[in-house]
Amino acid sequence: DAARSALRRRGTETEDIRAGRTRERSDLTLSAVAEPWLATRAPAPGSPPDVMRRRGKRLRDNRMHLDVHILPELGALRLPEVTAEVVQRFIRHLESKRTARGSKKFREKNAKGRTLRPASIANVLITLRKMLTDLGYPIRVRYTVPTSDYGWIKSAPDVARFLDAVRSSWFRVACELAVYAGLRHGEVAGLRWSAVDFDRGLIVLDRSY
Repeated sequence: DAARSALRRRGTETEDIRAGRTRERSDLTLSAVAEPWLATRAPAPGSPPDVMRRRGKRLRDNRMHLDVHILPELGALRLPEVTAEVVQRFIRHLESKRTARGSKKFREKNAKGRTLRPASIANVLITLRKMLTDLGYPIRVRYTVPTSDYGWIKSAPDVARFLDAVRSSWFRVACELAVYAGLRHGEVAGLRWSAVDFDRGLIVLDRSY
């Protein structure tokens, strides 16, 4: 019975391939396709500076996600083997993974085992999902980032009280960027005039401290 069931599934897969509804199962591993896929993410030569910055940052993030998180765990798997069950196990792994930054000071502070933030896990999964989709093996990745509790800042009057309590004018601007644009403190610290477009009301986040 199991053999007949497997034969029926294989027959269905073959018909889907012939009809163009799906792609033939690939023997390539994630490690083998990672570098060619990254090449497709690079900004085109001659792109406008803001596009070069934005897509350059995207490429660096994708490469970091692959090198640090995805390929060490999933790199040996063939593309069709990256199933929903595999991704769920990968998520559990990421949730228990300790943050590892380069500085000795941070490693000493993290001796108790600080793990990856949910937002960081979500970004890794975005890269994995995008790569599989671009290569013709889309997969549904379910992961919800828990909403943050911002302490006593819960309403517009609370925001006004917070900003009114800021003494320094430059620090008030930094706080307003964090509150109204959702910038993290590292993104505020890394902001440069070249990243601000007043005409379009646009801030390009291309660096962070």
